[in-house]
Amino acid sequence: MVSRTLLIALLGLGFAGCASEPVRAPDEPPSTPVVVEKTPATVAPPASEPGLRTASVGLLEQAREARRRGDLPRADALLQRAQRLDPGNALVYLELARLHEQRGEMGAARAAAERGLLYCDAGSCDDLRELARP
Repeated sequence: MVSRTLLIALLGLGFAGCASEPVRAPDEPPSTPVVVEKTPATVAPPASEPGLRTASVGLLEQAREARRRGDLPRADALLQRAQRLDPGNALVYLELARLHEQRGEMGAARAAAERGLLYCDAGSCDDLRELARP
Protein backbone atom coordinates (compact mmCIF):
# COMPACT_ATOMS: atom_id res chain seq x y z
CA MET A 1 0.00 0.00 0.00
CA VAL A 2 2.84 2.38 0.85
CA SER A 3 4.61 1.68 -2.45
CA ARG A 4 1.40 2.46 -4.37
CA THR A 5 1.04 5.79 -2.56
CA LEU A 6 4.68 6.57 -3.18
CA LEU A 7 4.27 5.74 -6.87
CA ILE A 8 1.26 8.05 -7.19
CA ALA A 9 3.13 10.85 -5.42
CA LEU A 10 6.14 10.46 -7.71
CA LEU A 11 3.94 10.45 -10.81
CA GLY A 12 2.22 13.61 -9.58
CA LEU A 13 5.57 15.32 -9.12
CA GLY A 14 6.70 14.19 -12.54
CA PHE A 15 3.59 15.56 -14.23
CA ALA A 16 3.85 18.81 -12.27
CA GLY A 17 7.22 19.39 -13.91
CA CYS A 18 5.51 19.17 -17.32
CA ALA A 19 3.23 22.15 -16.66
CA SER A 20 3.11 24.57 -19.58
CA GLU A 21 3.46 27.76 -17.52
CA PRO A 22 5.29 28.24 -14.24
CA VAL A 23 3.23 28.96 -11.15
CA ARG A 24 3.42 32.62 -10.15
CA ALA A 25 2.20 34.66 -7.24
CA PRO A 26 -1.21 36.35 -7.71
CA ASP A 27 0.29 39.88 -7.64
CA GLU A 28 3.11 38.98 -10.08
CA PRO A 29 2.51 40.17 -13.67
CA PRO A 30 2.60 37.53 -16.40
CA SER A 31 5.96 37.17 -18.01
CA THR A 32 6.41 38.24 -21.60
CA PRO A 33 7.30 35.44 -23.97
CA VAL A 34 10.88 35.29 -25.11
CA VAL A 35 11.23 35.21 -28.89
CA VAL A 36 14.16 33.20 -30.14
CA GLU A 37 15.09 33.63 -33.75
CA LYS A 38 16.30 30.50 -35.44
CA THR A 39 19.27 30.72 -37.72
CA PRO A 40 19.85 28.09 -40.36
CA ALA A 41 22.28 25.47 -39.18
CA THR A 42 25.11 24.42 -41.37
CA VAL A 43 25.37 20.69 -41.74
CA ALA A 44 28.88 19.39 -41.86
CA PRO A 45 29.63 15.80 -42.76
CA PRO A 46 30.41 13.74 -39.71
CA ALA A 47 34.08 13.60 -38.90
CA SER A 48 35.35 10.07 -38.82
CA GLU A 49 37.82 8.85 -36.31
CA PRO A 50 41.07 7.66 -37.92
CA GLY A 51 40.56 4.09 -36.70
CA LEU A 52 37.09 3.92 -38.16
CA ARG A 53 38.26 5.29 -41.51
CA THR A 54 40.98 2.63 -41.63
CA ALA A 55 38.40 -0.05 -40.86
CA SER A 56 36.03 1.25 -43.53
CA VAL A 57 38.83 1.31 -46.12
CA GLY A 58 39.56 -2.36 -45.39
CA LEU A 59 35.88 -3.23 -45.67
CA LEU A 60 35.64 -1.24 -48.88
CA GLU A 61 38.50 -3.22 -50.45
CA GLN A 62 36.92 -6.52 -49.36
CA ALA A 63 33.58 -5.40 -50.81
CA ARG A 64 35.16 -4.45 -54.15
CA GLU A 65 36.79 -7.87 -54.37
CA ALA A 66 33.55 -9.64 -53.44
CA ARG A 67 31.66 -7.64 -56.10
CA ARG A 68 34.28 -8.50 -58.74
CA ARG A 69 33.95 -12.20 -57.83
CA GLY A 70 30.16 -11.93 -58.15
CA ASP A 71 29.50 -12.45 -54.43
CA LEU A 72 26.98 -9.61 -54.31
CA PRO A 73 25.36 -10.46 -50.94
CA ARG A 74 28.77 -10.39 -49.24
CA ALA A 75 29.71 -7.15 -51.00
CA ASP A 76 26.43 -5.60 -49.84
CA ALA A 77 26.98 -6.67 -46.23
CA LEU A 78 30.53 -5.32 -46.21
CA LEU A 79 29.45 -2.00 -47.72
CA GLN A 80 26.61 -1.59 -45.24
CA ARG A 81 29.08 -2.11 -42.41
CA ALA A 82 31.57 0.33 -43.95
CA GLN A 83 28.79 2.89 -44.31
CA ARG A 84 27.88 2.56 -40.62
CA LEU A 85 31.52 3.01 -39.61
CA ASP A 86 32.24 5.90 -41.95
CA PRO A 87 29.02 7.56 -43.19
CA GLY A 88 30.92 10.46 -44.74
CA ASN A 89 33.08 8.37 -47.06
CA ALA A 90 32.06 9.08 -50.67
CA LEU A 91 33.91 5.99 -51.90
CA VAL A 92 31.57 3.76 -49.90
CA TYR A 93 28.59 5.34 -51.67
CA LEU A 94 30.33 5.00 -55.01
CA GLU A 95 30.88 1.30 -54.44
CA LEU A 96 27.26 0.91 -53.23
CA ALA A 97 26.07 2.61 -56.42
CA ARG A 98 28.18 0.26 -58.54
CA LEU A 99 26.82 -2.73 -56.65
CA HIS A 100 23.22 -1.62 -57.23
CA GLU A 101 24.00 -0.97 -60.88
CA GLN A 102 25.44 -4.48 -61.24
CA ARG A 103 22.22 -5.86 -59.75
CA GLY A 104 20.14 -3.80 -62.21
CA GLU A 105 18.73 -1.61 -59.40
CA MET A 106 19.16 1.69 -61.23
CA GLY A 107 17.03 3.76 -58.84
CA ALA A 108 19.02 2.58 -55.85
CA ALA A 109 22.27 3.14 -57.75
CA ARG A 110 21.29 6.75 -58.48
CA ALA A 111 20.23 7.32 -54.88
CA ALA A 112 23.52 6.00 -53.51
CA ALA A 113 25.49 8.10 -56.00
CA GLU A 114 23.52 11.24 -55.10
CA ARG A 115 24.21 10.63 -51.43
CA GLY A 116 27.90 10.17 -52.17
CA LEU A 117 27.97 13.53 -53.97
CA LEU A 118 27.41 15.15 -50.58
CA TYR A 119 30.82 13.90 -49.43
CA CYS A 120 32.88 13.56 -52.61
CA ASP A 121 36.23 15.08 -53.43
CA ALA A 122 37.97 15.60 -56.75
CA GLY A 123 38.78 11.91 -57.08
CA SER A 124 35.28 10.50 -56.75
CA CYS A 125 32.88 13.28 -57.84
CA ASP A 126 33.04 12.54 -61.57
CA ASP A 127 32.26 8.85 -61.12
CA LEU A 128 29.42 9.65 -58.71
CA ARG A 129 27.94 12.25 -61.10
CA GLU A 130 28.02 9.68 -63.90
CA LEU A 131 26.07 7.17 -61.80
CA ALA A 132 23.65 9.80 -60.50
CA ARG A 133 22.42 10.73 -63.99
CA PRO A 134 18.87 9.65 -64.77
